[in-house]
Amino acid sequence: MFNLKSNLNTLDRLLRSIIGVVFVLISFPFYNLISSELISMLSLVFGIVNILSGVLSWCVVYSLLGISTKTKES
Repeated sequence: MFNLKSNLNTLDRLLRSIIGVVFVLISFPFYNLISSELISMLSLVFGIVNILSGVLSWCVVYSLLGISTKTKES
């Protein structure tokens, strides 16, 4: 169903990882940055998904759409 071949380049991976960490950090309740528990949980899930995407160098949405930011190796 999914092609687990790497489809993210280095910059894409780095940006996703940074964005993921930021979303995970702002979702923690002791920072009081997000008042709604639902929004906080969605932020946490979004952050974790982006961190995993960056670590695995694979994006499920890119895979479904046939997109790849990774340069072709010759």
